[in-house]
Amino acid sequence: MANLTDQQIFEAAVYELSTTDPVMGGPGGVDNRPHQQLANRTAWLKAWIDQQITNGLVVPSDITTAINTHLAATNPHPTYTTVAEVNALIAASPAPTVVGKVLQVVGKAITTQGVQTLQPLVDTQVGAGVDFIMDIVPKGTNSSFLVEYRWFGEMGTANTGAWDCVFNVQRNGVRVNNAGTINTGLSMATQTYGIYSNNASTPEILHLKTLDKTGSTTGTSIQFKLVAASTYTTAQPMWTNRCFNPSLAADFEHGVSEVIITEIAA
Repeated sequence: MANLTDQQIFEAAVYELSTTDPVMGGPGGVDNRPHQQLANRTAWLKAWIDQQITNGLVVPSDITTAINTHLAATNPHPTYTTVAEVNALIAASPAPTVVGKVLQVVGKAITTQGVQTLQPLVDTQVGAGVDFIMDIVPKGTNSSFLVEYRWFGEMGTANTGAWDCVFNVQRNGVRVNNAGTINTGLSMATQTYGIYSNNASTPEILHLKTLDKTGSTTGTSIQFKLVAASTYTTAQPMWTNRCFNPSLAADFEHGVSEVIITEIAA
């Protein structure tokens, strides 16, 4: 295998192979043209440096020192972006999101048992304390939220408004997806089996799901709450996670409720 024969010529340009150039090596071959031009430049540069050394204008030890200094420098090319600067830019950039991507899911199971009174045509928070309240801190802007509640319990007493109740979801105290009258609900609890006259062990169950598209601001907390309103003419009791009869006997059912909130990217 032969080597290129360089000449002390500073080539004005280095040829770029074209997609139509034939494959051709050897002396004068188009595939060797750019290599030949670079070899010529290197030979010219070496001859120039040798001449500078001969004339006493360049000391070889100075060249070695300059190279070593360059290699040891923390940032020898200050006009270039450093690795640390690139990493800092990446860390400061918001994470890319995909429309419809799930950003987070929060939820909890609710086991507290209790009874409360629902007034006619008044939204009342379901359960005790913060059981049916869920806060979520959005990870995105203008996100949508899929809000899901499962409630287990029993409504009313026999012939005094049993099951006359509607459920809604509030976001920061305002109903979601329901601007109707107070007796308009997103859903109602359904009987687990068909006995009307016996409210001692006929639990109802609610599966409520709604998509809140009100929007969001990253980092600003949102509170969702399950509320219920009696649609009967008088107040009525509502039991959560148990039947009217609190007995732990096998024929009196007890249950667990749950809330799940999914944030979906805009």
